[in-house]
Amino acid sequence: MRMRRIVIGAVIVVVLALVAPMALYMGASMRACADFTPVDTGAVADGVVAVRDGNVNAWAFRSGDSWILFDAGMSARRLLSGLAAVGIAPNSVSALFLTHTDYDHVGAAGRFPNAAVYISDRERLMVNGTVRRAFVFHNRLRVPYRAMRDGETVMVGSRAVTAFVTPGHTVGSACYLVDGAYLVAGDSMAIRSGRIETFSDFFNMDTATQRVSIKDLFARSELDRPVTVLTGHYGILRDYRAGR
Repeated sequence: MRMRRIVIGAVIVVVLALVAPMALYMGASMRACADFTPVDTGAVADGVVAVRDGNVNAWAFRSGDSWILFDAGMSARRLLSGLAAVGIAPNSVSALFLTHTDYDHVGAAGRFPNAAVYISDRERLMVNGTVRRAFVFHNRLRVPYRAMRDGETVMVGSRAVTAFVTPGHTVGSACYLVDGAYLVAGDSMAIRSGRIETFSDFFNMDTATQRVSIKDLFARSELDRPVTVLTGHYGILRDYRAGR
């Protein structure tokens, strides 16, 4: 009987040791997500569409008869449903630009048969196992991709997409400037009360580095004009200069 109690006690201790950290993590994650303010699925401007998947946004830009997608949500089912709601078929997506490779931005990455997939050259470190996201975990991207250098521009149809590498959230997080008018920022920044701020410390790999990235980003000559910021979790800022 005494041995049985010892065994049961040991099992309880092991279970608590496993469950307690996860419970703490989930609680902290929920608190960090509490101020997220994604926008609902729908048109943002002529040829620019927001797609909401839970607490995260993806963004689509029309380019002739095709579409350019920025990020791919956390759930392929929900992301594709949102695209369908605004009349975008998966086979009409010709390019997918990922701001980074966390799970909530790559969920539908493999569902666009005609799309070239782009990440920053530094984000490769996150998907090849060189840099771990946390503890023993690293990000995964199960589709072929092309890596863009900082400042590199890719033409997709008539649209010009320029990558700016903005480390901090991950080591290779990137923002993409579209036609000099829209900055797709992913999780490289937050917008709170109309102000540009760093993303949550809880989710960032290095907030101090992100702070420097934001400062350097908006010092670029390419952004010396009114630019609309489209974020991953904090909606839209119509002119970033008002939020600095």
